[in-house]
Amino acid sequence: MPFSAPQQQENQVTEPRQDGSILDLALQYYERCYAELYKGYNDEARHDFCACSADRARKDLDERDLRLLATGEAKVEPDEDGVKIYKKIDFAVQGPCLHFIVRADEYEECITHPKFRPLFRTQSAYEAACACISDGMGGFIEELGSDMLAAAFERRSVTDPLQAIKEWPDYRRDIGGLRDECLGKYYHQ
Repeated sequence: MPFSAPQQQENQVTEPRQDGSILDLALQYYERCYAELYKGYNDEARHDFCACSADRARKDLDERDLRLLATGEAKVEPDEDGVKIYKKIDFAVQGPCLHFIVRADEYEECITHPKFRPLFRTQSAYEAACACISDGMGGFIEELGSDMLAAAFERRSVTDPLQAIKEWPDYRRDIGGLRDECLGKYYHQ
């Protein structure tokens, strides 16, 4: 059964329980994730990303790493062990879930682009074109996001997984082609 977190107030973080079970630690990570990560995105995208990440953490991390993640102690550290944990968290936990944030990011970027709106006769056609772009790129990241992060880590230090993915040449190439396809599909509707 997938992880499901309760509704909560913004920026509310439960204090870590030192004797917590794996499920308690996953819930603490969800709360920390929701309070701290990707604050500029809508609540649904953040909830989905954090619930997905918490579920992955519960399944894929050992208790020590999950505890570091839940308490917020798993930050990029200069020592080899800290970087190794951060990579493991990004690859195993956040990478496979970034598609929720990418969908929200691409939709917002499209819907607020000043040159796109005049291309469409109706608001619904405009929204459909933006949904086409965001769903396409979200699917692309759902499939390849973890591999892209792994390759990005091999080339340089990564502190923002979303930015690393968006700067990746394959992403930039595919978003351009997908924008042309989706905008053309709904053009003048």
